[in-house]
Amino acid sequence: MSAMDAQAFEITVLVKRGYAAFAPCADRMSAFRLIMNKYLSPPFPATRLRRLRKNSALRDMFRETNLAKNDFVFPLFIVEGNNIKREIGSMPNIFQMSVDAAVKECEELLKLGIKAVILFGIPEHKDETGSGAYNENGIVQKALRAIKKSFPEMLVITDVCLCEYTSHGHCGVVENEDVQNDATLELLAKEALSHAECGADIIAPSDMMDGRIGKFGRHWTKMVLIKRRLWLIR
Repeated sequence: MSAMDAQAFEITVLVKRGYAAFAPCADRMSAFRLIMNKYLSPPFPATRLRRLRKNSALRDMFRETNLAKNDFVFPLFIVEGNNIKREIGSMPNIFQMSVDAAVKECEELLKLGIKAVILFGIPEHKDETGSGAYNENGIVQKALRAIKKSFPEMLVITDVCLCEYTSHGHCGVVENEDVQNDATLELLAKEALSHAECGADIIAPSDMMDGRIGKFGRHWTKMVLIKRRLWLIR
């Protein structure tokens, strides 16, 4: 990356009256939108956006965001055991499920037109390094294999973090009452790689460690070879 790219992009746009608008922004598209909004849209009272919301036909035409079933991702909280479907008290109508129950849930979701799930593991065993998170027979790994075997068309996202797997509840290795960032990166990368090996379509890290995307990148070639269409949410 050049020094120019490393800095904020600067865009100059000529507008109708013949003067230049200068705007530093994080990227070219953001700068373009900022300038367009600020200099090319006349302020109130000339601009009256409520007219675009006058009726449903206008709202349908001009709305920027549309939600459809394809946009939904259903959360599945996976626990050890069989035939378990236990409601989470603080999340009405959301359940902790065993792997077999999660597979049945995926069948129902596909019938409803919901084609994506995100998996959160709740292991029976926890330790100081969260080893269950990157165990090939961990709870998420087992759920991944089972869901992909039964429903290969289901898009499966996995949460990558250690807090649910550690005995102390923190997102990484703790030494001297402090989370060790760099030591944790090694374990997070192992977790992400294990998810890819078991069939994850999207890896979604939720930890708070610095540098974890770069660390994943060092394993990226191997992950892509395992699953060529794997995505990484940054």
